[in-house]
Amino acid sequence: MPLPHCPACRRRPHQIVIKADGTRVDFDRCGHAFTLTREALLTRLVAQLSD
Repeated sequence: MPLPHCPACRRRPHQIVIKADGTRVDFDRCGHAFTLTREALLTRLVAQLSD
């Protein structure tokens, strides 16, 4: 299953780095980074995977 796309540019990363506390998410191919709560991150990923 491919990783979810970057919400900013929709590129698919090879790797997503998530800080242990879930507050920072880095997408490797485009360089976009996001600051999210853990709950917001999980909600967004579940929504993308169910599309």
